[in-house]
Amino acid sequence: MSSFNIQSAGELGDYLDSCWATWNSSFSKLEVLRTISASISPEYTELKDIVGLEHLLLGLYFDGSEVRSGVVATTTEGETVSSPGLENLNPRAFEYIEFRAASSTNHFLKARYALLLWNAPKPYKNGRFGKFAFDELLAALSIADCVGEAQHDCVEALDTLCALSELFRHRPGEIVHELISRIDARSPFWLGGRVFLAQMVVKYNKLFNKNVADETWLQACANLFEECLASNEFHLCDELGNAAIALAQRNNISPKDWYQRLGQSHEAQAASRLDDESGLAPLELYRLALEHYRHTDDDDAIERVSQRLMELKPKIRLNTVTTKLSNEHAQQLHADIQQNTSQVLSMNSDEIYYYLTASKAVIPSLTQLREQTANEKDSLSAILGTTFMDGNKNTQRGASEPGAAFHQRVMRNYGMNMSFRLLYLRPIFIEGTASGKLSYESLRGYLESSWVSSSLREIDTAGVPLDYSWADLVYPSLREFFLQLGSSLKEGIEPSFVMCLDSLTVKFEGLLRDFARHAGINTTVVGRHDDLREMYVDEILEQPKIQSLFDEDCLVFFKYVFLSSGKNIRNDVAHCFYRHLNQYSLDKMILVICAFLRLAGFEFNSEAVTTA
Repeated sequence: MSSFNIQSAGELGDYLDSCWATWNSSFSKLEVLRTISASISPEYTELKDIVGLEHLLLGLYFDGSEVRSGVVATTTEGETVSSPGLENLNPRAFEYIEFRAASSTNHFLKARYALLLWNAPKPYKNGRFGKFAFDELLAALSIADCVGEAQHDCVEALDTLCALSELFRHRPGEIVHELISRIDARSPFWLGGRVFLAQMVVKYNKLFNKNVADETWLQACANLFEECLASNEFHLCDELGNAAIALAQRNNISPKDWYQRLGQSHEAQAASRLDDESGLAPLELYRLALEHYRHTDDDDAIERVSQRLMELKPKIRLNTVTTKLSNEHAQQLHADIQQNTSQVLSMNSDEIYYYLTASKAVIPSLTQLREQTANEKDSLSAILGTTFMDGNKNTQRGASEPGAAFHQRVMRNYGMNMSFRLLYLRPIFIEGTASGKLSYESLRGYLESSWVSSSLREIDTAGVPLDYSWADLVYPSLREFFLQLGSSLKEGIEPSFVMCLDSLTVKFEGLLRDFARHAGINTTVVGRHDDLREMYVDEILEQPKIQSLFDEDCLVFFKYVFLSSGKNIRNDVAHCFYRHLNQYSLDKMILVICAFLRLAGFEFNSEAVTTA
């Protein structure tokens, strides 16, 4: 019988039974079905319909015990569409599936037809089909080519068997044996597939918890891990180690040994990547090794890897990416900046400071940035993940959760947007200072009516009231800023913003804490050792009442200037990470002053805190 001369449903069934040898891998057979359909004479309409039905059924695939559409695509309008599924079938189609489940002589096909019926709508859905599918698929697995081209297909078949056994509590001992014998290599199976199977033990925890001793399984995984490490299959080590840690923690077994193994794997991988030109690969891998070793008692490993990280940091080399504007666009930008500067400096001093305090042109709009980010097409980095590096060459992995990853993309765009706005703010400060519109005296006059200059009171431990004003604490740094900028403009010398940036940055934290207290917001929390401590800046900014007093754009600006989501100036100043004078830049001073002005732009009264 030739596949090009099929003239009945029985011949079609016999042909499929004779050649089908996989669970989910069906592409080559689907091509044959298309050829068969094209070769059938037009008068055989019923046979053509059956071939079309088989093409639909065999194009579906199974994820565990559930059926999925064979083709899923996204239209140009962003709409997700898929090929027809079981919900599109009529009663005659389900009768045909029942017939084939009973009459087929192919274990794979009998299992497929039965599992389709288990996923079918009522009245066709029945638990006996799920158990029948398990029995047939287990029989098919015994004759499957699990060490050849179909090895991935066998992993998917085992996944379905685990799902069905757990769901129906059906023949669990046999499927557990099938997996464990492959994980520990008693039955031949490829290395990557054995790791996939180990992950299934975690995935189907209910099935394996009752049928496998944890220590037995973990020892099998330990042996498998050594094989992966010896083969330099570091990604398999990572997947296997994380699975073992999850199961150990779930069953109250110490995962320290597995953190130790993952540390060794990342350390070995880092050593193999020392020829990386940028130095980023070994730096990130040693960081991961250190992260894992810290969950162990191996102080020597922690010291060794920490030393390697310290040695690698000076060797980091990153390429610089620049975007050059055309002469026409550069001239347009320059003209726009000049026009904006002229408009702002045409105001009087108080109006300029109020512009810096309250204008929406000074800081980005988070709503607009979210819309912009949402409309961006996903880049390769969004698929592969991202590692961030701060100014001190410390790395941090990008968030994997969709919401957190989106926020990181928003903040990346925020930083670029703020850098663009600094092009407009910089000449306002420079030309404003040169013309005398901006000065320490005029800024002090502007602040005289703010809460920063008002007299505040606190009670000491002896019950004695103490009066103080933040003006005495912040004015010296503002005076130093204008002194340095003015001298630089007049004499052409390099300004030093060290004292003013250090002082005003630290004072901002104190101002924010005092502001919160006077607004009736608690700033004290219980620390890790059950001791009372003051909240950190990020914790204060997350307080609901603080978020009700400031608009979202202002709060995000504070976080961008002072915290790790942006410039992280507060951390870098507090820990003395700025070691070069050019790190104490005019741009950083502008950001801190604008943040200070927005915080100062509130006033206290006897009942509440209100905007000035």
